[in-house]
Amino acid sequence: MAKLQLAANLIRKWARQTESGSLEWPTFPDMRLAMYLKCTGCSECFYFPENFLCYELNATCRMPGGDKSALDHIPIAEFETYFAALDILHPSVLKEECWCFECNKPSWAEYLPDLRKFDIAAGLRKCWDGEASKGITDRLLDLSDLEFQRLYNLRFRRRTACKCLTCGTDNYVRLDPSIKLEHEQCWGSPLEFVRIIMGGSIAPITYASYDTEGYLARVDLEFKIQKWVSNRVFIDVYNMPANQEALRNAAYALVREQGHAAINCIKELLDTNHAQVLGMAGIIQATGYSMDIDGSLALDYLKRAISLGDGIAAYNLGNFLKTGLPGMPADEKSSAHYLHLAKEMGVDFSQRR
Repeated sequence: MAKLQLAANLIRKWARQTESGSLEWPTFPDMRLAMYLKCTGCSECFYFPENFLCYELNATCRMPGGDKSALDHIPIAEFETYFAALDILHPSVLKEECWCFECNKPSWAEYLPDLRKFDIAAGLRKCWDGEASKGITDRLLDLSDLEFQRLYNLRFRRRTACKCLTCGTDNYVRLDPSIKLEHEQCWGSPLEFVRIIMGGSIAPITYASYDTEGYLARVDLEFKIQKWVSNRVFIDVYNMPANQEALRNAAYALVREQGHAAINCIKELLDTNHAQVLGMAGIIQATGYSMDIDGSLALDYLKRAISLGDGIAAYNLGNFLKTGLPGMPADEKSSAHYLHLAKEMGVDFSQRR
């Protein structure tokens, strides 16, 4: 019953976004909106990333995604209040389809229109049922009053351009009917835009949060160990005092599943004995993107990071030891030890949804 009620609550929240093209679909219903570009010549498909995106407005390690066990202990009557509180900390990112020239594939970009459009939307929201609103659609009109005010405040303080949410660049073009893209590898054949509703996906889902300037802050990333075995890793570059840019670029590379690019972002820092750099190196070796998973090297990096006080490294190592990795046998007792150690070091994900 609790899971059904939870599904109903979240479906109500996201349903209004489907018609505007900004669907943020919950991960548990067995349906999703698949969007991709397809070459009309060779039929090659270019898929958009599958992710859940939010802005980071708090300094804790909590973010959408991860362990849902806490929900089993929440009375049904308190679900709305529980999720409303989380949404205050993590407002959803409004996004739009784009072609990113840095990623060289379809991606999502922030949808943060200028303040004049917010002013127009504010006027239309007051007469939403009147003649003035007929035939007008915009995602700003679909937001609750609280969401609208929060997004307006974020836009008012914003000093940087909207960004690609996969790599952080503003070198992209918004996809709309006036944009004509061609597949150069297929002699310039046009790319067509496809949207279909289909069954649940087995593709890994990325949960990411961004700071108020649109830069990646935290990532909760699923990665495959074997065909039917996966694990998750948590990356945090929010409010990091040192090496933030290099670590963030490495995190962006992992979101794009580019392991070699990720290690290149931090290779010059590996000799500095910096906890978060060593923790990131362990993550890269564990995920194995574009290279083989090396569990023994991941174990070495993560233990060194833990010895330097990185609680997130302890949390990730505890997760890895649950399933094991190539070169890192599963060890339930050690897993429990490192997860408990992470909590002692201030990394507590017990309330993550």
